[in-house]
Amino acid sequence: MSEGMNDGQRKIVETSEGILVVDAGPGTGKTFTIKHRYMNLVRQPGITPSDVLLLTFTRNAAQEMRERIIDAMMEEGRKEQAMLVQASTFSSFCMNVVLRHPEAVNRFLGVKEQLSRSARLVQNESMNREFFRQVYYETVNSDPEAYGRIPAIIGSDFKDVYEVVKKLMSLGTLPLRKGWFGEGEDILRGDPDWIIKELKALNRPAKNGNPLVKELKKKVKEHKVWPGLPMQALVEAVPLHMIDEAADHDRDELFRFIHDVYLNFIRRSIATNRLNYGLLELFAFIILYSNRRARKEHSYRYMMIDEFQDTNELQFMIALLVLKDPNLCAVGDWKQGIYGFRYASIQNITEFEERIRHLHALLNHDEERVPFSLPPVIRLPLTENYRSHPDIIMASFSALYSPGSKNESIDKEWLDRNVTFLEAKNDQVCQRGRVDFLCADNEGDQYDAILDKALEYLQDPEVLIAEGDGYRRARLGDIAVLLRSGNSARALKARAEERGIPAYLEGDMEVMSTREGKLLLAWLRFMENRHDPRALATILDNEGCSLTAIERFDDEESLELQDLRIRLQEQRTLLLSKKRRISALISAVFDYYGLENDICQSIVGLLSSLHRETLASMNDIIRLLEHDIKEGTIYPLEKSLQSDAICIQTMHSSKGLEYPIVIAGRIDASSMPNTRRDRTDLVLDRRLGLRMKKEYHDDNGMHRTYDDWRWYLLSNLNKNDMDEERRVFFVSLSRAKQYLCLSCHKPSEFFHHVSKGRDQGRPSGSFENPAAATEERGPRPPSPRSPPRKRRHSSHELAGKTVPAGGKGKEYGRRVHAAAEMLALGQEPDEDLDELPRIREILYSLKEARLMTEVECFLPLQGATIRGAADLVAVFPDHVEVHDFKTDGNRRNEDAYRVQVSVYAHAATSLGLPVRCFIQYLSQGITVEVDVAPLEELQRRADALGTCNDI
Repeated sequence: MSEGMNDGQRKIVETSEGILVVDAGPGTGKTFTIKHRYMNLVRQPGITPSDVLLLTFTRNAAQEMRERIIDAMMEEGRKEQAMLVQASTFSSFCMNVVLRHPEAVNRFLGVKEQLSRSARLVQNESMNREFFRQVYYETVNSDPEAYGRIPAIIGSDFKDVYEVVKKLMSLGTLPLRKGWFGEGEDILRGDPDWIIKELKALNRPAKNGNPLVKELKKKVKEHKVWPGLPMQALVEAVPLHMIDEAADHDRDELFRFIHDVYLNFIRRSIATNRLNYGLLELFAFIILYSNRRARKEHSYRYMMIDEFQDTNELQFMIALLVLKDPNLCAVGDWKQGIYGFRYASIQNITEFEERIRHLHALLNHDEERVPFSLPPVIRLPLTENYRSHPDIIMASFSALYSPGSKNESIDKEWLDRNVTFLEAKNDQVCQRGRVDFLCADNEGDQYDAILDKALEYLQDPEVLIAEGDGYRRARLGDIAVLLRSGNSARALKARAEERGIPAYLEGDMEVMSTREGKLLLAWLRFMENRHDPRALATILDNEGCSLTAIERFDDEESLELQDLRIRLQEQRTLLLSKKRRISALISAVFDYYGLENDICQSIVGLLSSLHRETLASMNDIIRLLEHDIKEGTIYPLEKSLQSDAICIQTMHSSKGLEYPIVIAGRIDASSMPNTRRDRTDLVLDRRLGLRMKKEYHDDNGMHRTYDDWRWYLLSNLNKNDMDEERRVFFVSLSRAKQYLCLSCHKPSEFFHHVSKGRDQGRPSGSFENPAAATEERGPRPPSPRSPPRKRRHSSHELAGKTVPAGGKGKEYGRRVHAAAEMLALGQEPDEDLDELPRIREILYSLKEARLMTEVECFLPLQGATIRGAADLVAVFPDHVEVHDFKTDGNRRNEDAYRVQVSVYAHAATSLGLPVRCFIQYLSQGITVEVDVAPLEELQRRADALGTCNDI
């Protein structure tokens, strides 16, 4: 069992009992260790997969973990148990809890609105923000005098309130009909004693005068702070009564305002069966906290949580509530905690002992909800890195000690105590690799320098990539360029296109802020109003029209623009004809410009999904596009299918990935580290509490908003440190396996610290087009064979060929499937089809179930993974039903269909309930329940397919 493990991995695998915190740095074999620890658990007498829960944060990570464990179990002949493996995301687990016990939510909150099993998760954050905006204004307008000047100070900037509400949700703080649950009041008030202590320490005379007094007088003089502040009291120090007031002045009106907006948001969400991620987890917590039966139904003897640095306090409490015994393994790396803006808390790792004691006591304060006492916490590190060259490891850890500015001091003692340094253990990688530094003249020159450096790696005979037991020459597909912002990533991609260098964008990007997004917005506005001046300006500018031509476009007597007017009107007419089919409409805009790329595909997918999920109108979509462009909203871009092209990503998107060659670009002052200041008017901090940065005064009949002098004093305790930026820097550098390059044109302190003056300047010489260079070098020598990858097949391939079955054709079948999906989502289809009455009957018979449409399924087998999409999955409290829709005129293909739905059935066993399968012959009005094919039959079919679909 311990074969192939190092000492650290072995100790973690064999420590099966207790509360365990694993420090798993980059490249230390974390997934390998989790898999073997899981297998060690289920090999023990009396422990089955039903006793163990694995949780992580992305579907890909959860699926990969589940596949690896299932493969290992099947190799040991545990085929029946393999299908009981429970590995999921936090959100999937919470959705299962909420939809099994929705009635517990309104019971706990004491509200009349009732959540049902039809609740849906809306993933689009822009639409969630729009929904909150409506609730916010409804609350404010319901009683304009109820909250004093607070709505006037906040104005139209409801987003600050939304962020406060999201943070409160992440802390497990929620409003009741009267007052707050749990620590709500304390969290809002903060820690006044600590504030007074810290302000007194700063409130001392200095060589150039007391800094608090000096800056406060300056703000009063500049009329940024209310001029009525008693200046005569500000001499050598801020008076103690002002410090006391700043620490704990009356904010009850503000607390009541946030309470009411938050509670109304919850009530409206319940009434409309609408969840976002924060509410989903909050409702799961409410159910587990308040319902003993739910805790028993969702309890586990062992739990492992991956990426624990990405958890928040609410998720930590949910984990404790579902544990039967004190067997929690938290695996993570605080150095890779880069999601503070999503309210993840690295203190869940760095202060684990203190936090688990606090949460344990909080959850058990009035009754036993966590049914065990806490044993001593065991901390075990993984210390051997199998990914990177020693120089890259050294550069990565140096990033953690990088000052953000010349004046910033680093707490090196804390870092020395908390950083687990890694030893390079991949001998093959250790023999070939290096770290380079380049500095260009300006921003545009830097993009060229980055691309030249990429080509230099390809053409340098000393740059060899480890593969199998040997080495090969570098390819473009080995290279990733990581940048701090999406704007920089798009600029580099555009420059690569100009130079003919294959490259693609991947990860989170400001998709709607691209040319594609802005053109789509212009056409949608033009479609709604052909005289819209902003829409016309964008469209005509892309037609190459001058400013004069744009101004004269609507002049019918302008004959030279007549052809263009006709062409644009024809396109507008075409778009209007596709208005009810949003994906076809968007595609028609991109087709007009001959655009077909990853950004176009992403926009079509995002807006089509949004239209299905929320019944968004055209005006809703226009508003969403306008908001996303203004705010720079990020969305994920799907991985490109290009096999040999440079990958361009943001640094945040690179987390969890690795590349043979990494170029970390734009390590420039003001770019990396990012020094943008917080511009919100509301602040929620564990120690400072809930604060407003502005206050409202009536100066001789003139109403004006000023900076709140209390917040100015407190802001001295809320310094904008660079810790998370250092962690982003660490993550980006540690993605590299063999070759790493840092580039800049105006080097930041981060660049200076890591490079230590080793600036090599930008690459010199000429660099050939990659395709031409490959041809001249001739074919590459064969490299050692890589380990075989798992084959992937579709469920249709597994089922084999079908024969004509007297149906109405594939196109008609697709239309029926689309209509069925719309009906299941509560929407009315665009066209009237003969099968609709039958679909409505089926859906009505499933009204007590939670319905999921077009459910992506993955079934891991030995040597292969089968994938497909189930038309409809109905989740009942005691079983699951899989329904497959067919428009065949006869049942000649039923054996093949049985194989397809069997794949979905085995995948659905991950829900932990018995599964039944039905083929719905819609055109014939027949329902056939089929027996699920055993895994052995599916394995034989997969083996027979061989390697024809190897990827």
